[in-house]
Amino acid sequence: MKKLMVVLVMVFVMYSPEPSYAQPQKPVDVWPKIMHFRLELIEAAKELQDVGNDLRVMRNTTPKWAQLSAVLTLEQAWWVFNASQSLFPWYWCTKAECNLEWRVWLVRMLQLAKKELTDTVMMRLQETYVVMEPQAASDKVVRSQAIIRSTLPLYDIAIQLLEQQPAGGEQ
Repeated sequence: MKKLMVVLVMVFVMYSPEPSYAQPQKPVDVWPKIMHFRLELIEAAKELQDVGNDLRVMRNTTPKWAQLSAVLTLEQAWWVFNASQSLFPWYWCTKAECNLEWRVWLVRMLQLAKKELTDTVMMRLQETYVVMEPQAASDKVVRSQAIIRSTLPLYDIAIQLLEQQPAGGEQ
């Protein structure tokens, strides 16, 4: 029994939290990371615009409605990326100068943008890909899907950073 008590005391001592008298850590400023995400979204929007322009002028045997649907879907994704990257300057309102509602709003808007890209844009691109016959046109759709897919983790990371960043009097 004594050995069990000794083991329990040792485990408690080894895994106890930091003492309360320890200096509180200063919150890490996530602004550089958020601005990096913003630049990546701007770059992705430019790439999507280029793919859409290439697809728009392409002459092929693909049904016109499929080609037009792909172009319009890429424009929709472009708008989502531009709207998303324009949200990031609101980051400053998640800090002490503003209140917590701004941070909640910003996180919600980023979640909605990601949902729009995953649920609507990717689904429509997949539908047009199935109809497209020529290799060149379908390659453009696959390229645009890869661009969008590569940016989706950025939304998760940005949301996670914003949710952990203290706002106002929180610390």
